[in-house]
Amino acid sequence: MHIFVSPISGNLNNVDYDKKYYHIDNGIRYIIMNDQIDMFKEYIKAKPIDKIYFKFPILSEDFNDLISPIEECCYFGSVNIFYFLKSNFQPEITQKCLRYAFVGNNIDIINECLKYHKIDIKCLDYIIGSHNNSFFQYVIDRELFKIDSFENLDDNFIQSQNLKAAFILFNKDKNSVLPWCTAFPQFNEYLKNEKLDFSKKSRNGKTIFHYASSINNSEILKVLSNANIKKFDLNSCDQFGNSALHITANNNCKEIADFLITHGANLNQKNYLKQSPLFIAIEKKNQEIVNLLIAHGANVNEKNKLKQTALHFAAMNNWLSTSEILISKAQTLDAKDNLLETPLHICARFDRKEIAEQLLSHGAKFNEKNKSGETPLHICARYNRSELAKLLISNGDCVTSEIYTTTLLHVAAYNNSIEVAKIFIENSANVNGRNQCWDTPLHIAAKNNQKEFAQFLISLGAHINAKNIIWKTPLHLYVAFNNKVEMAALLLSNGANVNEKDENGETVLHLSVKSKKKEIFEFLLSHGANVNAKTNTGETPLHLCAQLIRKEMAELLLSHGANLIAKDFNGNTPLNYAIGKNREEIAKLFLTNLNNTATNSLK
Repeated sequence: MHIFVSPISGNLNNVDYDKKYYHIDNGIRYIIMNDQIDMFKEYIKAKPIDKIYFKFPILSEDFNDLISPIEECCYFGSVNIFYFLKSNFQPEITQKCLRYAFVGNNIDIINECLKYHKIDIKCLDYIIGSHNNSFFQYVIDRELFKIDSFENLDDNFIQSQNLKAAFILFNKDKNSVLPWCTAFPQFNEYLKNEKLDFSKKSRNGKTIFHYASSINNSEILKVLSNANIKKFDLNSCDQFGNSALHITANNNCKEIADFLITHGANLNQKNYLKQSPLFIAIEKKNQEIVNLLIAHGANVNEKNKLKQTALHFAAMNNWLSTSEILISKAQTLDAKDNLLETPLHICARFDRKEIAEQLLSHGAKFNEKNKSGETPLHICARYNRSELAKLLISNGDCVTSEIYTTTLLHVAAYNNSIEVAKIFIENSANVNGRNQCWDTPLHIAAKNNQKEFAQFLISLGAHINAKNIIWKTPLHLYVAFNNKVEMAALLLSNGANVNEKDENGETVLHLSVKSKKKEIFEFLLSHGANVNAKTNTGETPLHLCAQLIRKEMAELLLSHGANLIAKDFNGNTPLNYAIGKNREEIAKLFLTNLNNTATNSLK
């Protein structure tokens, strides 16, 4: 069982029982859990007891600890196996044994463990958490701990929902359960007629309002009707920097929020994420709290730790009604977060068309760039947001603007965003436009193996043999980064030159040898690749095979007529490289081929 507690609400919000620890009948853990002493004796005949350890699945602080069989017996109250182990193996009775014994609640095991250890404060965690309230009463009656010690156990009372233990403590000292008892609405009636210090804070800075708001216990306000509110620190923050107003915003506690605001709580106080209550309310879509905060003057232009405004949050959460209010009150609609993204960027990223319409109708700038140089239209191209792209273009964004050093079609090609690409083409985007590296969109589609997009571009007249700044064609880029034949087949069937050279004089066959891509290498050979093409330094693909030990490729090249005695600009043949670099297998292949050639020529 894994327990997760929300850092804002403080509520237990997920319990997950992991069956892998106990589901096997007759497994050692199952045997101990059910105190099956006879089966346990049989089990340890086959496996040494000192090799048996467990990971603890339930108590989160022990999750990574290994615990012994004796400790496991304590946890499950398996008294028969406990005494068998103690009598026959003399295991150490640890402090953990006592703590776990309170969970197992076997009196004999508890008494035995108490012979070795005293009840410590950690034992109280286990006593409260396991609802072992008879022992909790025992601890209270004998005053084994000072009342102040219980102030550190508030989360344990709440998470375990041990109301009875809370009342046992209340009956001993009424102030000892403050402020956390307001997380139990059952306490409301008991607090009405008591003269208590309601202004107390927990060790983490939580007030009575933090706890009441965690469960929307608005009835506590009636209890406090006669209290001196001036004594309360309404802006006190918990360990996460959340004030009580943050908690009300998270849990939609309108009455408590109204009470706090009316009595002077800081509307714009920020937690450790630099989020004001307004951010929390927007994130949780708590409309009443949002309206309440804004009506009382909450600053809609505040920024959180990521420099996002409330408007960014509204766009992320697709909250149209709230975004309309925020737009009317915002100082700017183009506020930038730490990635330099405006709310309009967020709309493009998350496909929030209606909010984008609101922003644009109120004058939001459509061509602001983020840290990566992207405008909202670039974001549309990345995520194939065709409707949003239409909206931006209809509001004046130009797809051929000089601000797009990487054209929108390049971005669409990279992400296979065909629908949005069609819109760009309809609005005069150049199908052969160049980026800073002189790549066309077809280069990008080929490099990233976007076959469907490549077909789309070719159908519109994309230059199949266009060269980029280093003279590479789309086919060069495809072969350099891929090893499947489909895209290569598409390019070649539409006129790509299989023997085109880049700035180094390399053909795609050279590239396939260098990158050891056998499948595409064979495909290129079958489609007319020149086996004797030379680079700027005079190297053929066979030279590269000799240098890089590509024996299988060398065999294929030779079978297709590769020239074994071709010389590079240093006068070296492939055989020279094979012998000079001590490539025995390649050298043997070449010598055999030369001998066969010589023999055949004599015939």
